[in-house]
Amino acid sequence: MTDELIKEDKPTIIKLADGKEYELTPLNLNMMIEIEDKFEEPLTQLLDVGKVKVIRYLLFVMLKPKHPDMTEEKVGKFVTAEILNEAVKSITTSIGNA
Repeated sequence: MTDELIKEDKPTIIKLADGKEYELTPLNLNMMIEIEDKFEEPLTQLLDVGKVKVIRYLLFVMLKPKHPDMTEEKVGKFVTAEILNEAVKSITTSIGNA
């Protein structure tokens, strides 16, 4: 395989309300299934709706592989209304890089 065929995207970094930067893991199939199972809806529908609880869970699923101490509750605490739009942008960027 040549170097041109190997895609290396920059990691998506998000700064949360605790002042720390976190790397988001790009969504993989297992993560997508986990999200669909939790909400019992197709992921495409969930992404279109933009419910806050879905955003929190998406961030949690994308954070926990690289930050195993992260919990869903911590995500909720660390994503304030002030940074919610930035969090959504980070999710969108990460999904686009997958």
